[in-house]
Amino acid sequence: DCSSFFLLCTVAMTLGYMFTPTDVVQAYLKAKLKGRRLFIKAPRCSGEREGTYFEIIKAIYGLSDSGRAFFELLCKALKAIGLIQCIQDPCVWFGKGIIVGCYSDDIAVFHESPKELKWFLERMKEVGVPTEGKTVKEGHILGMHFMYDQSSNEIQIDLGHKEQELLEWVEAKGHKIVNTHIPASGGSWLPQHEVNETHVDYKAIVGSLLHISKV
Repeated sequence: DCSSFFLLCTVAMTLGYMFTPTDVVQAYLKAKLKGRRLFIKAPRCSGEREGTYFEIIKAIYGLSDSGRAFFELLCKALKAIGLIQCIQDPCVWFGKGIIVGCYSDDIAVFHESPKELKWFLERMKEVGVPTEGKTVKEGHILGMHFMYDQSSNEIQIDLGHKEQELLEWVEAKGHKIVNTHIPASGGSWLPQHEVNETHVDYKAIVGSLLHISKV
């Protein structure tokens, strides 16, 4: 979570490590569903005859168990390349000259030099979980806006930047924000339009809201 990310930033910067945000390519589709069989009706555009059903093999986006399926695959891959999982936080992994923090398909890589980053990307590709990323001066990770100065080895995290951007996005959709309280337990957040409650796309904002419940 964000607490671990902040701690990793502190430790990594103290050690003089570089920071690179990375992303798993088509993450969920790399994993397979386990524990149940799921079928969908063939769409008309498939060219199949009426009444045909397809079995879902991959952990496609939108299924309740796809996230867990991908996380299990990711853990298997990180273990296969030789990283050690943190006991306190299962999303944090350690290796020689490298620290990795995971959230969904976002992976924050803190590395001693470009050599460790190259090793990580190459090994992840070898084990079937190709990951892309490069060191940038500015970007987003875990729904937060960050600025990274490699020369001074400093990371600045702007917690308010993404929140304001989120509120502007919601209001642009025609909603009026009357309450931006986020339950500490991470419960649902629904902006309201005048009197009638209006649901917005939860998936579009959940990453941006993650940090708000932690600060």
